[in-house]
Amino acid sequence: MKKTLFALLILITLSLNLYAQSGKVIIILKQPPPLAFKLENMWKVTLNNLSQQTYRVQLRGVATEVNEGFIADAVTGVFTLPPGVKSVTAGDIKPIKVNETNPKYEDVVKNVGTVPSGNYDICVYAIDAETGMELASDCISTEVLNLSQVDLLSPEDNFSVSGFSEDIEQKTETKYELYSTRSSQPVLFSWLPPSPVSSGQRVTYRLKIAQMYQMQSAYDAMQSNPLYYSADNLMATIYQYPVAARPLSEGRYAWQVEAFVNGVLMSSSEVWQIRAGNEPSIVSNEEKLKFMRRYWALNDGTYNSMGSESQQKKKPFMFSFNSKLYGENANRSGTGSDKEPEYGYWEVNPALSFYGLPFSAPMLFSSENSESRQNINTLNLSLDASVIKEFIMEKIEREKNKLLEKGKKEFSKLTDKQKDKLESDAKGKVSSKLNPMLKIMSSFRSLALVLATRITHH
Repeated sequence: MKKTLFALLILITLSLNLYAQSGKVIIILKQPPPLAFKLENMWKVTLNNLSQQTYRVQLRGVATEVNEGFIADAVTGVFTLPPGVKSVTAGDIKPIKVNETNPKYEDVVKNVGTVPSGNYDICVYAIDAETGMELASDCISTEVLNLSQVDLLSPEDNFSVSGFSEDIEQKTETKYELYSTRSSQPVLFSWLPPSPVSSGQRVTYRLKIAQMYQMQSAYDAMQSNPLYYSADNLMATIYQYPVAARPLSEGRYAWQVEAFVNGVLMSSSEVWQIRAGNEPSIVSNEEKLKFMRRYWALNDGTYNSMGSESQQKKKPFMFSFNSKLYGENANRSGTGSDKEPEYGYWEVNPALSFYGLPFSAPMLFSSENSESRQNINTLNLSLDASVIKEFIMEKIEREKNKLLEKGKKEFSKLTDKQKDKLESDAKGKVSSKLNPMLKIMSSFRSLALVLATRITHH
């Protein structure tokens, strides 16, 4: 009986192998990126149905690690394989069912979607869903290296650095002195390396710096703008901004460090920003406060200089703006810079008031757009809740001064209890007269309404 059963198993195995190797279907598993592997890489396959028959197939993937052995076994949903070549898509393989996983790897695979560092063998089988027979298979070997993120150290995020190129005119008691801040201490960038990295692997770094414009975040600047400066193949984790590079002019700069192992990008840092000199001016909050005073003061007469309600009409729309057009025309790009020798920017910074509510609508237009990067041109519309709160605090301060004058008292001579009562009484009086819309907004710690769009050229 045992010999008969054994012979039957051999016969079934031979028939399956003959069917699988009959050449009716060929499967090619795409090699994942160097030193990286995620679960979705297991299903990046191309099927070539050489027969004239249409199959209902599903894929089975099995992963093993050289030292740990079995890692995972999963199958896809059933899809149709007509004659010819078919690249399997994400829609074809859903739903994916995990049959079994190594308990040691289970949490990592489920939560991270990748596997720990190691050397893996990945095999994918094309199965006839109707008969359960194997139509084709393919296997690959790959090395996986998971590294920690590069951690930036200095300059700290939002740190103000010296070293920008503008000459400064300083007035002393007797004369004006002209000096260049370029002579100040150079900017040093430093970071921590990723880990773990074995001694046989070569780790190099790339430092990237991008200039930030208008309301751009550091991340947006890194994605959109040409690199102001970059340095490749750095071996050390500290780097001094070179004298030969473009000088850091006034403004804000985003910077990031990438780590490469044997020439393959494996880890990137966060994007931090630094400031050089004074940030270029935009429409100040004071301009928006003027609009609020002009509109809301007519209700309670607190701003006598604006005239009475009978003398002035409320203006539902008020605006002011400043505009800046700047650029560069040179015969060559700076050392390590992706910026073109000729470029131009136009910044428009309006301050708007709609029925007493302050808005900003900055616009940025650039000649440095590129199809390979995110668009630089932007238009933003935002409600300035901070200006509303500042306006209300200003009214409270005015009310406090009125109460002090009425009681003929000096604030410095009040006890802490009296100061608290003065604050409470002033807030109460302002709140009783405050427009309900402003009162609601003032109850939020922070409030932002932002509409942003990118302007493209055709």
